[in-house]
Amino acid sequence: MSEIKSSKTNQTDNNAYNLIEHLIAQRLRHINTFKLCRVVAVNDDKTLNVINLIPEINADGKIVEPVIWKDFPILQTQGSKAAFRIEYAVDDIVLCGFCDRDIYAVKRNGKKQAAPITPQITPLTAGIVLGAVLFDEAEKYIKITDEGIEIKGNVFIDGSLSVSGGISSTGKMEAGNGASGTFADSGQGASMKTLTIEKGIITNIT
Repeated sequence: MSEIKSSKTNQTDNNAYNLIEHLIAQRLRHINTFKLCRVVAVNDDKTLNVINLIPEINADGKIVEPVIWKDFPILQTQGSKAAFRIEYAVDDIVLCGFCDRDIYAVKRNGKKQAAPITPQITPLTAGIVLGAVLFDEAEKYIKITDEGIEIKGNVFIDGSLSVSGGISSTGKMEAGNGASGTFADSGQGASMKTLTIEKGIITNIT
């Protein structure tokens, strides 16, 4: 294990050493890494307003009332114009990370290259919502395991659906006028029938 040596030397008196240590500590305190926040508003431009759940403590030991941080972008799994979207709601608990430089100008400059408006490292204007934490049990979800994919909740598809295997349903199935294919009607035991439909018209029953 490497030895960690103090910056204090025989030529450094206690006052100077304490001052240096204090300055370093003060500088480190202003480097933002990650913060646990609560969503207070969902904005139309797909950003969130959040408030810090762990407030600062001042020199007198009193809590400093946190302010609302506005317009934090959301980290989203996306490539080109294809995305996996999750809609956040007020009171969601989220983890926010901070870029090393201010990103305000980039957000306001059409997402193009722009110089930071402040020289500060990891400023509070550089926050990004990384995801939800400390969440309640989800009522709607997509669960992926080695056994397969489980979807809980209603599914709405705006587009075509292609299936290479069979489709099974324990509930009622409806098809529009453009339906074609062969469908098995479970019926009651021996009365099971297979319907052949072409463009919404039954062409054969067996």
